[in-house]
Amino acid sequence: MSPGYESHELAVAVADLLADPGYPSLPIHQPWWRQSLALGVPGIALLQVELAAAGLRTWQHAHLWLTAATSGPVTAGADSHPFHGAPAFAHVLASVASHTGLSSSPATTTSSRWTRRQSSTSSLTGH
Repeated sequence: MSPGYESHELAVAVADLLADPGYPSLPIHQPWWRQSLALGVPGIALLQVELAAAGLRTWQHAHLWLTAATSGPVTAGADSHPFHGAPAFAHVLASVASHTGLSSSPATTTSSRWTRRQSSTSSLTGH
């Protein structure tokens, strides 16, 4: 059995369904959804960024989702982790920076600072 889509075609189809963060049935105003890389806005923003970088879609949709992602407070500290809050946003912004040539951008700096902080904390706690 062959899949109905090539992998990039499926990604584009999903991204097209999620083109507008203002779609009424999306839980955009739920704090958890707005900050979840795996299940929410940062993940959709990352999908849109990657498709734009691959030339499969324009940067407009990525911009809309990045704007939605930053439309409210972001969780940082003990309640954040790589898939939620500031670290999730840093990952998305680092992807934007790497695809747009903004390697010295605040996103890259934030991401590398967080990585260094996590590494030093892990070495202190043995994790």
